[in-house]
Amino acid sequence: MSGAAASATALPDLIARHRPWHWPVLLAGPALVLTAFLPRELGWICELAAIIVLGVPHGALDGEIARDVLRPRLGWAWFPVFSLPYLSLFAFVLAAWYVAPLSTLAIFLAASVWHFGSEDAPAGAMLEALIRGGLPIALPVLLHPATTAFVLATIAHVPFAQPPDWLWAGSLCWLVLAVLWLGLTISRPVAKALS
Repeated sequence: MSGAAASATALPDLIARHRPWHWPVLLAGPALVLTAFLPRELGWICELAAIIVLGVPHGALDGEIARDVLRPRLGWAWFPVFSLPYLSLFAFVLAAWYVAPLSTLAIFLAASVWHFGSEDAPAGAMLEALIRGGLPIALPVLLHPATTAFVLATIAHVPFAQPPDWLWAGSLCWLVLAVLWLGLTISRPVAKALS
């Protein structure tokens, strides 16, 4: 199949794979990018609204999923079996942010890279998962370090004017891996076409 034919079928395939309720989530990314062109306060309000509308329900669905999985096995006891460990984990995370904010920030960012990267990349494609998951963290560090430091300092309650050294190092490693991955991704179809 030629590149043009593959591109022509890619969009209908993408549309067919996603249910109607996926579309607000898929469109939120480009919409949030456009908030960069709004006045700062208005952009923050739009971003906060997206978190409230999309992020909070995403986390709130944990109980719904747990109920469907646990209630058939445990009956009425499903809720304490789910909620006690869940709320204990929540309390542990809050305490970790208070006791060791920079370590918790590092763990949070690493978990975010893995969580979002593994959802976006094909199964078993660890390098691609790392590239995709690291994109929303590494690019702001590399392109807007002072603003990123302000956001991270607000999250961690630790003042710093620039991102921590470990985050710079991780972002630079990510950049090297991203260039390598991009080169490999582009060269595979070319090598296949030449053979």
